[in-house]
Order: sequence, then structure tokens, then C-alpha cells
Amino acid sequence: MPAGGPERRVPAPSAPSRQCRARPPPGRARGSALTDRLNDLRRVARGLARQPGPTALVVLTLALGIGLNTAAFAVAYGVLWRPLAYPDAGRLVTVTALYHENEAASGFGPDRFREWAERLRVAGLAGHETRERAVRGAGPARIARVATVTERFFDVLGVPAAAGVAPPLPAGDPRAVVSARLAASLSAAPAAVVGLGITVGDAPYTVAGVMPSAFAFPTPAVDVWVPMPAAPPVGTSFDVVGRLTPGATVEQARDDAARVVRDVHGDDWRAAVIPLESALLDAVRPALTAALAAAMLVLLAACANAVTLLVGRSLARRRELAVRLALGVGLRRLYWATFAEGLVVAAAGLAAGSLLAWAAVRLFATSAAAVLPRAAEIRFDDPMLLAAAAASSLVAAVACGAASTAGMPRGQRLGPSGVASPAATPTARRLRATLVVAQVSTAVVLLAGAGLLARSMDALLAEDGGFDSSRVLIAKLMLGDSRFADDAASAGFVDRLLAKVRTLPGVDAAGLGSLLPPTDAPTTINLRFRSDTRDDTLSMSFGAVTPGFFEALGTPLHAGRRFDAADDRAETPEVVVSASTARFLYPDADAVGRGPRFALERFGIARETTVQGVVADMKYAGLEAGPDASIYVPWRHRPMGLAHLVVRTAGDPTGLLSAVRDLIQSLNPGLAVPEVRTLDDHVADSIAGRRLQLVPAAVVGGLALLVAMVGVFGALTRAVTERRRELAVRAAIGASPARLVRLIMRGSLAVGAVGVAVGLVAAAGVGRGLSSLLYGVGPYDAATLAAVAGSVLVATAVASLLPARRAARVDPLIALKGD
Repeated sequence: MPAGGPERRVPAPSAPSRQCRARPPPGRARGSALTDRLNDLRRVARGLARQPGPTALVVLTLALGIGLNTAAFAVAYGVLWRPLAYPDAGRLVTVTALYHENEAASGFGPDRFREWAERLRVAGLAGHETRERAVRGAGPARIARVATVTERFFDVLGVPAAAGVAPPLPAGDPRAVVSARLAASLSAAPAAVVGLGITVGDAPYTVAGVMPSAFAFPTPAVDVWVPMPAAPPVGTSFDVVGRLTPGATVEQARDDAARVVRDVHGDDWRAAVIPLESALLDAVRPALTAALAAAMLVLLAACANAVTLLVGRSLARRRELAVRLALGVGLRRLYWATFAEGLVVAAAGLAAGSLLAWAAVRLFATSAAAVLPRAAEIRFDDPMLLAAAAASSLVAAVACGAASTAGMPRGQRLGPSGVASPAATPTARRLRATLVVAQVSTAVVLLAGAGLLARSMDALLAEDGGFDSSRVLIAKLMLGDSRFADDAASAGFVDRLLAKVRTLPGVDAAGLGSLLPPTDAPTTINLRFRSDTRDDTLSMSFGAVTPGFFEALGTPLHAGRRFDAADDRAETPEVVVSASTARFLYPDADAVGRGPRFALERFGIARETTVQGVVADMKYAGLEAGPDASIYVPWRHRPMGLAHLVVRTAGDPTGLLSAVRDLIQSLNPGLAVPEVRTLDDHVADSIAGRRLQLVPAAVVGGLALLVAMVGVFGALTRAVTERRRELAVRAAIGASPARLVRLIMRGSLAVGAVGVAVGLVAAAGVGRGLSSLLYGVGPYDAATLAAVAGSVLVATAVASLLPARRAARVDPLIALKGD
């Protein structure tokens, strides 16, 4: 026993039993856990706010990705996937008769339509013919697109009126139905329009109903639906829509239509029965599908960008996380705190992206109203859109949350200072490089697609349409209601108008015609030449034109002469034909001085008529179509109801817009307000569908490049931070700043080059998928791909230059001391 007395032994406290261990009340535990989670969120928000630049960068890229993806989904859903605004829309079909030899579609005249309606057993039919006419009601007269329809038109489609009724319209009925757009221009309240008297052309009607704004058949531009006249004019031709009888299928309708076409048209014809949805949307489906896929790629690139930036931030916080773990913070709570950082960033991206998507949808729907079918049904108020935004943000949240946990301690030993090393692991560096490669390759793919579409538009605008659109002013005039007008007063107005216009300062030439390139050819003539050695057909555009028309358009003369004033006074008119028509009529001889080999009195072409001139073919079915064969007669011998004034000027034609408009209205105040603009604008509108493809593609490609360059910048900034000690040592032993810049940029450009190479391979496949949307350019166009590759590499170098120069300016002594 040691000195000092007996040893005192203090019994060790026994461990409390499991049953006796104190537990907090369940409610308090849950409340404490919730408080901890809220505290963690506040801490995350404060931490992100302390670094506004990087945080804004991540949120902005996510907002672009989420907003673009949501807007693209809104457009695709509104146009392609939203159910058609017709009851039982799956039973609606279009019916067309096609001539076998050239697959040319033929409309149905009134008698032929009645035969089809009586003979076809499995579908009820309705016909419609659309053309522009003068509409007068409240306010000034206007030129509107009017659909002449058969009696059961609204019954077949099954859409009720929004105000009033959409009644059956038998031939000669004095009632009409108007669009919501026209009703809004006539009165503030659509219901007040019902019962209003309007005049369409020369015929008075009473408005029976106003259709809903979503009703856009046969086209979104139609503003008035009127019945067929009791005595239909010569040349009336209906397109046909049908509703299948209950239980009937499209295949049964095709078999039934094949029987009818044989009975009515003969064995040289066939019938085409197509579901209405396919007829309306098949033309735009490839472009919208491609746009949706591109938006998804931008979202993935934005997520990759956010992951790159958040991984770098997380790795930089390894010391902080290790210290918190050493101080007793639970691993589960630490994971939640780091994951919450990604959730906060994704939520901010969703909020900003939703605002961008809302603005983009409104802008797109407005700009596409006259081009895209069902544009009025593109909205941002559908639950499906909320689901799309939620899905986009969920992808972003998972990616960002996972990236935020990349710096979590995972069992590594603490260094001598008691904290983990901040340097990135080889795995993290490979992940960062992979993400940058993915972003760059995505940008290359999307820019290549936009470049191919841009080259297609350039090729279209460079097409020789047989006319010169520069310095040309045009005005659309509605001179009469009928297609063929025999109005001496109208002819006198044309003479006075042209005489006045030609005296305006700066006018080089002026003329008037019933057709206008590249899209307005309202009348066609079909010819068939049959002999022992030849059996050919030709579809010609017909036009009545005044002297000066070809000169104002800049149409080249190939042979003979153009019209002059004497031709208007000739008892038997001569004609001018285009080069294709001349070759068809006389393939082995000069057509000038010869007869056209046919007579059509209602077109002003008699047996005694001769060809006095041959002009270049012009395009009247769009720049993408081939040149039209055409035949022209002097205006006075076959005046038309719709006319186009064409004025060639010595300088900028826009300076004469108001003068020409005022002159027209002063000479004839009763005319509908004329539409006056430049021919360049008219040509641009003719390829509005192309522009609608190109602009979103260019925006998407530009955003993808921006996102990729932000990713390159963020990744390189983080890489420079991780290599700070190495760069300081290099600088200390004599490396110049320029050498350090080259060292850093060499690695960045190497990663960018890999991304470009991967992107070019993928772009070749994308180009092939876009081949149906291209014109005049191949899907593997070398010039486009080279320009895109060069642009992306230059952008990569620019994005790399700032962090490289910043690293080269670091004082090595300060860097080494800080390390």
C-alpha cells in the first residue's frame, strides 16, 4: 500500500441501460431537425450571396437551359400534341383527286363536288375555296381572306360559334360567319357583331356568328366564311374535308374514295385520303421536333456547365467540410447541406427560366401567327407546361445537387494541418474536362444546324426567280369581286393610276398585273398535247398585265417584244409567253409569230392569237418551287378583280410608300385600303417559314455557344486555382507571363479541339437528319462545318484568355506564402 493512506477508489459510473437513456420528445426532435434544415438553407443562401458573380453565372446558364426547353415544349405541345380544336378530330380527313401521271392535285368544281358528296358512303364532305376579297362593314373597306364554303362546312368540322351560331350555309344564303380577329376590329364586344350587315365583294351578308379564336380552318388567315353563290362563277374549285361516319376507318375511306374516283374521273386518276392532323402538321413536324431536341441539348449543356462550376466550388470547400465534420456535424446533415446548395441554385434557375420561357412563348406565338398552323394555341398556361418546367428543373436539381457534394470528405486522411487537401483529384479533373468537351460538342452540333439552315435561306434568296426585287414597290388592289372583271370603269382607273404613278419623282417604270412573283398566281391553265409521237402535259400560270409590268419587275426578254399601248387597243390580242411555255408549244421552232395552238375565250385567247414575245420564266409558287410556265395577255382584254401595282424606282422605294397609297385612295376612295410595301418585303414573307426555322435555330445555337464558353471559363478558372502552386514555382524559376499564358491556353484549346472534333462527327449525323429542311446545300457542307469549327475554337481561345492572363499576373512569392 503506498504511503499516504489507503487508496480511494471511485467506482466508474455504470453505463445507463438502453431503457433508461433520455430521449427528446418526438415532436421536439422533428422540430429541431426542421430548424436545422432551414438553418442550412439560410447558410447556403448567405454563402451563395457572398459570391454573386459565380452564383449569377450558374443561375443564368440554368435559366437559359430551363427557359429554352420549356418554351420549345410549349410550342411543340401547342402545335403538334394539343388535341385539335374539333370534336372527334381523329375522324376528320382531307380528300383529294390526283392525276396519276404528274400527281398534280385537282380541285372539285361544284358539280363534281356534289357527285363526290352523293357517292362517298363512309364520310360526309364539305368544300371550301379561299381567296382575297374586299370586305366592308364598320370602318373603312379592307382586303380580307374569305372562304367560300359548301352547306355542311360547319357541321362537318363540328365547332360551335363563340357568339351567335355557325349555321348550315346553303348556296345563296345571305348569312356569313366571321373570325374573332375580324369581329374585334368591327366592335369591342364580339356578341355585338352578330346581326351586323357586311358586304363581301359585291354581295351583302348578315353576320350569323363569330368563331372562336382557335378556329383556323382552312388557314389562320381566313376572316370570313360565306356560302357558295346560287350561280357559282366559272372556275370555282373546292378543296374537300370530310368527317368519317361512326365506325369507319381511314383505310375504308381510302377504298371507298378509290371507287368514286374511278367512277367520276376515270382510271388515270387516284384519290388521296389523309387524316386532317397529318395534312395540317406533317410539313412543320420535322422542324419543331428538331427544335425541341436542340432545346434539350442546351438544357443538358447548361446542366453540365452548372455541374462544372459547382464541382469546382465544392472542391474549394473541402477544408470547410472537413472541419465541420471534425467538429461533430453529422455526415447526413453535411450531405444535406451541400446537396441543398444545388437545390437552391436549381430553384433560382427555374424561377428565372420560367420568366424567360413566358416571354419567349409570347414572342414566338406572335411572330408565327401568319406562318405556323395552330399558332393561336401556343400558350404558357397549360399544366403540361408546368410539368415540362418541373422536369427540366428536376434534371437541373439532381445534377446540381450531386455536383455540390463532390467535395464531401469520403474517408480520406487529414493532412498535417488537420484538414483535407484542396487539390482536385484526377477523377475530378477528368470529369471537368469531359463536361467541357460535352458542352463544346453540343455547341458545334447546334451551330452547324443553324449554319445549314442559314445557307439554305441564302441559297433561296440567290435563286433566279425571273425578276429583280431591288428598288421595287408593290401595292395590292381589289378592283372587283369576281375573278374576271369586265368593268370599263375599272380599266379607266388603271389607266389614270399608271399615268399618275409614272409622273412621280424617281419612278423608272410602272405596270399592273393579276399575278406577282414569287407567290401570287391565282389562275392556272392545264394543257395536254397529244399526238402520235408526243403526249405531254403542262400547267401554266395565267396573267393579265399592262405595258410596263415586265419592265418594272426587271424580267428579261428572250425574244420578240413586250406589251405596249397598241396591244390594249388591238381587236385580237397577242400574247407573251415564258420560255418554258414556248418550248412546250414549239420544242423545235421559234414561238414568236406563231399561234399558241389552243383557244380559251374566257382567258382572252382566241384562235387567231399569236405569240409576240418570250420572257424569262418567273416563280409564282414560291422560291423553292421550279420556274413557272406562264402565259400573259394584255390587261384590257382580260381584266381581273385582284391586281398588283408594280413600281420600279431609281432609289429607295420606301420614300414613295405614302405617295403611292395616297394617290390610289385619291383616285378611287371606294377601294379597300391598299397594302403598299416593297417587293423585297414580299419576297421575305414568301420564305417566312424558313425564317421561322432559322431564327430559333440561330438563337439556340448562340445560347449553346454562350453556355459552352461560360463552362470553359469556369473550368479553366478552377483549374488555374488548383495549379496555383505549380504556376508560382514555374514563375519563380524564370517562366515568363507569356509562357504561362501559352501553357494554360494550350491545355484549354486541346480540350476545346476534342469537343470540336466530337461535335463535327455528331453534326454530320444531325445534318443528315435535317436534309428535308435544307435547300441548295448538302447536309455535310464543308464550308459550314469549317466555319462553325473555327468560330468555336476562336470563342474557346477568347474564353480561356482572361483566366490565363490573370494567373500569369500572380506574384509567386505571395502565392507560395499563401499556400
